[in-house]
Amino acid sequence: MSFRNVRPAPSAPSGVPLDDDDRAPWLAQIGAALATPADETGSRIIACSALKRRYRDLLRSLAPDLVFIHLSGEAATISGRLASRAHEYMPSSVLASQLATLEPLGPDEAHIVADIRDDPEALVDGIVRHLGLLAGRSAAVGTDA
Repeated sequence: MSFRNVRPAPSAPSGVPLDDDDRAPWLAQIGAALATPADETGSRIIACSALKRRYRDLLRSLAPDLVFIHLSGEAATISGRLASRAHEYMPSSVLASQLATLEPLGPDEAHIVADIRDDPEALVDGIVRHLGLLAGRSAAVGTDA
């Protein structure tokens, strides 16, 4: 599998959450990466916080078969994990605004919801299993784990 780098989202200055204007060029870059031909496996994974429906609509306009994987968890769990990371782009101080901005995936958005309380191996196995079930289905199908 080959990897292409997509620049991370711009850092939030002084812990100030990004707004739609800050995110627009980054989402366009992700959409462009999704629109390029896949590698020999026919798939690619891009991690991003497509928090709003309009962000996901933009990405799907460029990659209609896109499946979103929502890593779901309690704010306290996410906060604890962010606090233990020294290398992440998003400081834990903006978590509350991220969660407030998050618009749940709709039933017409192909997606998988994965519980972050699962150990990493079980989490990945479940996602891979659900992606296999979605293979060949319409992008309008939603699946919850």
